[in-house]
Amino acid sequence: VIFQIGSRWTSPGYGLLAAALTAIGPFPNWTGQEGRSYALFGLEFLLGVLACTLIFESPRARGPWILYIAASALQLWTFYYAFCTVPAMALLLLPSCAAAGALGRWAAEHFGVAILYLPWLPVVIHQLSNPPNTHMKNLIIGAEPTFFGRLERLVSIGSTVFDPCWTLSLHTETRQLSIVPWLTGLSL
Repeated sequence: VIFQIGSRWTSPGYGLLAAALTAIGPFPNWTGQEGRSYALFGLEFLLGVLACTLIFESPRARGPWILYIAASALQLWTFYYAFCTVPAMALLLLPSCAAAGALGRWAAEHFGVAILYLPWLPVVIHQLSNPPNTHMKNLIIGAEPTFFGRLERLVSIGSTVFDPCWTLSLHTETRQLSIVPWLTGLSL
């Protein structure tokens, strides 16, 4: 996938170099050995980037949109950072689709992604209403966290929807509001 993206963005030589560096790079190898979905999400994200690249080349072609829908839905099912990457890719595609007169297709395809996510919605509602750990309960209920709790939230990559990178808490009496930069696909 990285070879295809690199070949389309620059040249086949650079695509091969990017694929080779990814194959021997410590971070992809480390995440590939984890028992979590990081590597799978990385693959799905890269498939989404490839689909966006193909859509830029031909906004009215059907194949790239099918790949985009599948990659976006799989991202949403796999890892909560997709709530950052999928909207970012959607906004990235918007000007290109508008220029090609394909705004209707853009909206329909994103509606399709939302429909494919619907079966997962009961699980998300259950997870949000039954937080698994104490500091997540404190965040939802609004209890005042300790200094170390705030520090943990600030630097944590996170294991739940409420603990992604760069969480900012605003305090008003005992209530908190968690603000997350939703469009940071860069946090990968």
